[in-house]
Amino acid sequence: MKLTSIQAALLLQMLPGIGDITAKKLVDHCGSAQAVFNEKKINLLKIKGIGTFHLQGFDQLERHLAAVFEEEKFLEKEKITPLLYPSPAYPKALGFCANAPLVLFKKGIVSWENERILSIVGTRNPTSRGVDFCKQLIEDLAEYNPPYCFRFCLGN
Repeated sequence: MKLTSIQAALLLQMLPGIGDITAKKLVDHCGSAQAVFNEKKINLLKIKGIGTFHLQGFDQLERHLAAVFEEEKFLEKEKITPLLYPSPAYPKALGFCANAPLVLFKKGIVSWENERILSIVGTRNPTSRGVDFCKQLIEDLAEYNPPYCFRFCLGN
């Protein structure tokens, strides 16, 4: 199966039985999300901590591809940049966290070199209460002049 690196990463994190820790374990072993899908299942099962439960979704990859393509369209439309583990663009410090996401999304310009970064992670379909809370939090913290404020999918 020929997938781009972002398609492979999105697909990997959509598969049942694959969470952030397992996805990173597979990527670390194979070198990239693309390489995971090019590897034989028998070889993936040799990775410590990987069992048939984790690979059950590999038999139904086609089923998840439509969602991957929709996600790509959304990212492009909203001008959201995916940062893939373990690419150089992925925040180095976050890469050391076992349960860090395989794909991190950013919108706008962010410098990961700052000692402190304020991040707000949200859903694509927030409640009005969630949006109001985030707006108030940003407003309250603005006086402290945080180095960066990262806003993701808080709605209009």
